[in-house]
Amino acid sequence: MKYKKENIEQVIHCIADMLNNNAELGTDGIGENFCHWLEDGEAFDFMVELKENFTEEDANECFELMEMLEDVVDNLTSKLYDIFEENKEEE
Repeated sequence: MKYKKENIEQVIHCIADMLNNNAELGTDGIGENFCHWLEDGEAFDFMVELKENFTEEDANECFELMEMLEDVVDNLTSKLYDIFEENKEEE
């Protein structure tokens, strides 16, 4: 399936926002599941109401992208969690 560039960018921004926000929390946040961060995709439904020119179709595309990228993002945050934990033990 082909996705709109704007929807791909939206999901990238969600990943970046999640990492940025949760990095500040260390092990208390960085291991958060990507789908959980996005309220199991409900965040995209909220965007339909809040963002101009963001439609149900866009929300569905973003949801599909979220599911497609979930394992990759979760593997990344899991590795970052391990790094935080290892660093914590050394302090």
